[in-house]
Amino acid sequence: MLTGCSLLKLSPDLDAFGRHAIQLLAGPDSAAISAAIDPELRTEATWLEITKLRQILADLHADSTALVGWNIVSSPEGYSVGLSYELHGTGWELVRIAASGTARGAPLRITGFHYQPLTASLAELNAFRLTGKSWRQYLVLVSAIVFLIISVSTAVAVIRSGMPQRWLWAFVAVTGVGVCGIDWTSGESYVRPLYVQLFGAAFARAGPVAPWVISCAIPVGAAAALWKRDLFLKHAARPAERPAPEHTTG
Repeated sequence: MLTGCSLLKLSPDLDAFGRHAIQLLAGPDSAAISAAIDPELRTEATWLEITKLRQILADLHADSTALVGWNIVSSPEGYSVGLSYELHGTGWELVRIAASGTARGAPLRITGFHYQPLTASLAELNAFRLTGKSWRQYLVLVSAIVFLIISVSTAVAVIRSGMPQRWLWAFVAVTGVGVCGIDWTSGESYVRPLYVQLFGAAFARAGPVAPWVISCAIPVGAAAALWKRDLFLKHAARPAERPAPEHTTG
């Protein structure tokens, strides 16, 4: 998950809130749970889900709880928090807690929760592997590598050519248009035809245990920079035109 508001480290108070919320939902104190959740969640369906989560965590016998992601969104009306925890015991479970507050420092109230069984730790599930992937994943990976090589090599060629405004054209050379990306773990893909991406490729993940996302963009800028470079080289290769000799009479 992306860390919201450029927060590279979560506040210990928010982490403590998330851990306490999990313990609260897993515990038997219904009155405390009712006071901690948003009034709109106090429905029969919510209590049924809380009962399921309580049984799952009881069977899990968790021996560790690790924070694996968070998201914070602020607005004039208040702020909302999303916290994800990986629990390990007899198996693995991912629990997400959503909460909101009217202002920073104000008490948070649980606005939602989600739980998901895992077959292994997220670090293992989302590790980068080349085996067992679909043809779409291989296609995006190869395209990203090829487009990256094209963009960088074109930028170097433009800089070395000595052409006017070569640094500007080098920047154009590493600009790709039309982004296609894919989640390396799930295989879920997306296409954004109007997006611009530098270097024609990106290899990124939102956190240390998040899935890798690989994307590529058509190196349109490299094609334009090569065209401009060829025009410059052709013009430079032409012999200089000498003025015609003057003829005098008398």
